[in-house]
Amino acid sequence: MSSSLPKATSVPLSMLIMFFITVVVSYGCLIFRNLLIKLEIPLRLQLDI
Repeated sequence: MSSSLPKATSVPLSMLIMFFITVVVSYGCLIFRNLLIKLEIPLRLQLDI
């Protein structure tokens, strides 16, 4: 019983880690794009002036 328990929990754990990594990467890309857009607008205004 105890030997089958780690095997059952190790597979969902790895899937959860992969899911967490993909979520963090996708959110990081979205935040990075938003920061670039926020920084790009003032830079364009300064370049136009």
